[in-house]
Amino acid sequence: DIIRGRDLWEHQDMKKLQEHLDKIFKKIRDTIPDIKTKYSDPDGITTLRNDWWTANRDQIWRAITCEAPFDADLYIPTTDGKTRAWKGYQCGRSTNYVPVDDYIPQRLR
Repeated sequence: DIIRGRDLWEHQDMKKLQEHLDKIFKKIRDTIPDIKTKYSDPDGITTLRNDWWTANRDQIWRAITCEAPFDADLYIPTTDGKTRAWKGYQCGRSTNYVPVDDYIPQRLR
């Protein structure tokens, strides 16, 4: 949510973080000529942040779980209402699983 600019916590620290992320993504946009025009409209930075997240979310998940202990468990809710636990996979690092709950609005998680 922070990367995509949809975080609900509105306080000074978050405002500074959002401004900093905007600077970073503007720099990315201005550095890569092919995307400069695609993301030039007023909502361009937000769109770029969303596109970046879509392209990199699996790598972020791997980075988050890379130091998980070998015996850490990953609990995945299934559509039938049961929860499945994976054991010995270092929380998803050895699988193709990437959590999809980042698409659920933060206030509903």
